[in-house]
Amino acid sequence: MSLRPLRLPIIRECLLEEPPLRERLLRQPQLSVRKQLFSMTGWNLAIYPDMTARGTREFYNIYAILEVRAVGKGEVQIRGVDSGLFLAMSHKGKLYG
Repeated sequence: MSLRPLRLPIIRECLLEEPPLRERLLRQPQLSVRKQLFSMTGWNLAIYPDMTARGTREFYNIYAILEVRAVGKGEVQIRGVDSGLFLAMSHKGKLYG
């Protein structure tokens, strides 16, 4: 009885490569942390429903509760819990909700 080599379909190498970390993290649900981001000068970052991101000195401001989630290496996604808006940055470096 002679054994024949098993023929498998050829799989291109690019299909075997893992997708980039950012794509893998966006596909699966991630642990997000709810917190307040504050500075040492006493300001808390708040994202308001009118699409503005401002500092507030109120410690218990409802709009200052943010959800922080990792979406890539050195990259986070920040969302205002009550407003439901994400923090974004313009091409000039200005923050907005």
